Amino acid sequence: MTKESTAALLWEHELNRSAENVWDDGIGLAAQCAELPEGMEGMQKLADGDPDFRETLDDWVNYVFLNELWLAVEQACDETGVLLPYPQRGARLETCPEEWVEKLRYVMHECPPHVLAHLTVYTSTCVRIERARRTGAPTWSPQTATLEPEARAFFNPPKVLPRSYAR
Repeated sequence: MTKESTAALLWEHELNRSAENVWDDGIGLAAQCAELPEGMEGMQKLADGDPDFRETLDDWVNYVFLNELWLAVEQACDETGVLLPYPQRGARLETCPEEWVEKLRYVMHECPPHVLAHLTVYTSTCVRIERARRTGAPTWSPQTATLEPEARAFFNPPKVLPRSYAR
């Protein structure tokens, strides 16, 4: 197996593990409460002045969901949901499957900037909450990921080792 195919498998493996719960209503409601980070006040003012903002945001959230881009969006952002500068984004998405990167580029170029700011915060918050619930840690990286099933974060049964009394 080549390094590129292994990396693609890691991305798909993480996507599949998160697919069941990432758009859970409870997670979505919690992510809707996330505010834009400091320095993004201008984007909030634009959103407040846009009468079609909510519908446009919902359309883009649906696009991300239907095209299974939530992991790529989350990896393109810092921990607060703000898009990383282009070189850092490129480094993070270096092993991402090319068809995901193409669709992500489309989102970056076509989504209005004030909607994109809210979309990235919402999406990355959903992904990070789901991952924290599932694994106990909100971060993921293809460089440190494995294809092994993960241990349950909230309950691990005790490991009992029988003691040998025979000598």
